[in-house]
This record gives sequence, C-alpha cells and structure tokens, in this order.
Amino acid sequence: MKIIYWASTTGFGITYHLSRLAIALKQRGHDIVVLNSIGELDSGYIDSIKQEGITIHDIPEVDHWSTIHRAIRRIKKVIEQYPDADLIHTMGLKQLVATALAKRGCDFNKPIILTVHAARHGQRLSPLYYRLFNIIANRFADLILPVSDWWSHELQRFGLNPQKIRVVPNALDVENFDVTSGRERPAQRESIKMGYLAQLLPRKGHKYVIDAVAKVREDFPDIKVEFAGQGPLEAELKAQISKLGLNDKIEFYGQVQRSNIPALLSEWDIGLMPSLSETFGHALIEPMCAGLAVIATPTGVAPDILKDGENALTVPFRDSEAIANAILRLIENPEMRIKMGQQARRTIIERFSLENVLDLTEKAYLRVCNC
Repeated sequence: MKIIYWASTTGFGITYHLSRLAIALKQRGHDIVVLNSIGELDSGYIDSIKQEGITIHDIPEVDHWSTIHRAIRRIKKVIEQYPDADLIHTMGLKQLVATALAKRGCDFNKPIILTVHAARHGQRLSPLYYRLFNIIANRFADLILPVSDWWSHELQRFGLNPQKIRVVPNALDVENFDVTSGRERPAQRESIKMGYLAQLLPRKGHKYVIDAVAKVREDFPDIKVEFAGQGPLEAELKAQISKLGLNDKIEFYGQVQRSNIPALLSEWDIGLMPSLSETFGHALIEPMCAGLAVIATPTGVAPDILKDGENALTVPFRDSEAIANAILRLIENPEMRIKMGQQARRTIIERFSLENVLDLTEKAYLRVCNC
C-alpha cells in the first residue's frame, strides 16, 4: 500500500511512537510518505525516518486554526503529488479537517483514517469538546482508531459512530526494555524506590501519591519516590511535600529523554499510575514492560489489560489510603512483587509489541482500502 502518514501530533512534531510505526510500515513493504507539523519532540526522529528512504513534507500551518487555510493548500499539493496513494492516516482533529478539505479540492477519493490519541480529556469542558470532536470525526473520517477500549467507549458515549471504530493501541519497542526486565531485583532491600512517569498535571494524581507516602513512611521509613516529568503543578506539589515533611522521600527527576527511560526504570522497584484520566497510559505499560509491579487506577488501557493481583495492583481513583495499602503490600511481599513484574512484562509483549500493533494497523487499513 502507498500511505500518506501524519507522524506528528499537535504542538509536538514527530514523536517516537509515530516515527517508529512509520518506519516499521516501510520495512513491511509499504510505500510511506510522512507529513509533519513542527520539527520533532526529541532529536533523531526525522533522521531515522529519512534513513529509511521516507520522504517528509513539513506543514507547520496545520497546528493552528488561524493558519489552517494555508495548511489545506499545502496538503492539497502533496495529495496531487501522490495520486496513487491508497489512504491518508491522520493523528488529530486539525490534521483531519485540513486533510479532508484538501482532499475535496482535488480528484482524490481515497479513505482518511483518524487515530485518536487524546481529545482534551480531564478538562472541565471535555464533554462539550467530545461532542464537537465526534461530529467532525464522524463526518470526515472513514475509519477511527481509538488507542484503547476505554477511550473508544468514552467517545461513543458522546456520539462517535461505533460502525467506524476499530481499536488499535500504541506500540512499544519491548526489546528496548530488556536491560530492565533481565535485571534481577533483590527480594529484600534496605530501601524501596518507586516512580511515576507523567507530566505534572492535576489529572495525573501526584498529590494522592504524596499523601500515600506520608502514610507508608510510618511503617516503612526507607521509601523513596521519583516523579519523572515536568508541568505547571510542580510548585504546588513541592509545597505539599514540604508541608508533610517528605523532602527526603520524594524527588523530582525532571523531563526524561525517551532513550533514557529504560535506564531510569531499571532503578525502580515499583511503578505508579494513579491518574484520574488517560486515553492510553504509557506511564503504565512502560514500567510493566520493564518488569515492574505497578499500582494503577482503572483508566486508559488499564481496564483492558490489568488483572488485579496477577500483573498489577489496581486502586480506586483519588484514594491515597488504597495506594498506601498497595505499596505496603508490595513491600511486605517481595516474591509476589517480582512475580507480578514478570507477568506484567509478558502481558505487554503479548498486547503491545510492535509486530502485534502493525498487524492491527494493517487490518484497519484493509478494512477501508480497496487494494
């Protein structure tokens, strides 16, 4: 198949996961043309795409509604340059609208696929935005790919056409985490280190971890926690930590380069994802792939893959007491913690390996493509 593929997300440019999927599709024999909005989230993604002989067309105007008319003209020229393309795969609302309108302006009647990674979830006006999003998606997209069953059901509640839906999760290069999963974590340690890979945002639930650590410290004083990420909530979280006297227990790692994530996870014993709202949940699947026991809330992909007590421990939303109890359970049962981490990695390999996600992606393409 010849695929015009948006490998960027609004405001971030080309991302690791989208660039990896574009390259993998090329390696499976598909002819890929990449569209990009603004640069790349981390360095190296554009070079890796070009090294595979994939052409990249930059269309930065697509990231802003005020310049969307210019983006439409530029996308139209790309479509006219590749009249034999079998489909166009978009990654966001602005990309979808601009691509659909550009397609109408030329003799091109091939399908448009929309992957839905996120749509302002967790914000006050989310329901209104969902309804507007779904009206546009239903009109312009021939097939819609939410990244989890939970996200699919959530969007359907607000009017997304179920006949157009096929769930295709994000892929993970599971081999990159071998260094972590292969490392033997001692069953007994003088201290336990936990971590949370997430932006410092209210919906990520960091404050409930802080309250939980205050409770756990009474029974296990040698606990350490790392928050890996940046965001507007940092000052507020640091004030909470200071008020509870936890400055020596919780550290802020800052933003993590993707290439450094496996090494960071190798230093942790327990992963955390107490989020209030996720569409997918890399903060969950990456620690699991690294062989960590994880404590998580039932959001994003978590309800699809977690079996409480087998490959993770699940806790209710906004429940510091439950998080504290789960932490103590894993600390007090080191053999269970290790076995749970091993099962967690097996779960991720079975569900989110690049090969499995490629299979699902190709099946989605064939559903709407006469090729």
